[in-house]
Amino acid sequence: MIDQLIRISISDLLRLKMLGTNTHATRIISWKGGYSKFGSVTLVVNTRGDNSYIEFSYTVKSQEIRERFELLPVISHLKKGVVWYMRCNRSGSSCKKLYLNGTHFVGRKAIVNGLYSKQICSKKYKHGIVRDIQSLKIIDGEISKVKNSKYFIQYFAERPTKKYLKLLANIKKRKQLEERLQMSIAVKN
Repeated sequence: MIDQLIRISISDLLRLKMLGTNTHATRIISWKGGYSKFGSVTLVVNTRGDNSYIEFSYTVKSQEIRERFELLPVISHLKKGVVWYMRCNRSGSSCKKLYLNGTHFVGRKAIVNGLYSKQICSKKYKHGIVRDIQSLKIIDGEISKVKNSKYFIQYFAERPTKKYLKLLANIKKRKQLEERLQMSIAVKN
């Protein structure tokens, strides 16, 4: 699954303030799984001069790997600044994200049979989950609206009120939706 691979994107570099015109920056990025660090990469970004590049230095299976990717500045279609791309060494295509596939960083086009997890799910499954989540939000809104109303009473003349019965029905419906969502997520995993 492509969305489970370690990735570095242009937006990450911009957020870290490593990318700009005429800059040279170095930073170490670490990935954590739970409470332990399981990987890190040293990034060197150089946009000085004509050949801009980004260099990755990391270790995989006790093998030191150093890769250099060309950075391509493209003038934005709005003529307001520059849009940056990285050129994948394997496919030669421009991309905004590089994925660690095995031992090397590559663009999405270089990953053979690479799919996102949402592409594997059926359309019926995806729409069912979305519909259930939207229903949960609506029911939660109705429940909180009734519970927080100023004049809400559960019983009148020793009989349950219509609002209270509707609230109980919504709570029951919510529990059923939660169970169905948990079952569908468990089936997916």
